[in-house]
Amino acid sequence: MSETMTFELPSDEELAEVPAGPARQKVAGYLTGYGIARILNGWLDEKGLKNVTGPFVYNYIKKGYIPSEEFNGQKLVSEADAREWMVSQLARRMAR
Repeated sequence: MSETMTFELPSDEELAEVPAGPARQKVAGYLTGYGIARILNGWLDEKGLKNVTGPFVYNYIKKGYIPSEEFNGQKLVSEADAREWMVSQLARRMAR
């Protein structure tokens, strides 16, 4: 019998608290690869799991595993798509 994994998703307020700069562009509702890595690493730290790097996330964006849109020459990910991918990564890593 398999165990059910449970964890809390970050709230919209928690996502909004990501500071400006490399983690969040000035396009509301979108995150950079580094922003996604930063949020995901917070969850991974809580679970005692290995962190991901910004380049790891950007590689997934480049390969199309994380849907993105281009703004001023930079690919950004909507918060909804970022959250979906982060949840899948967390679940996958917790299952190991």
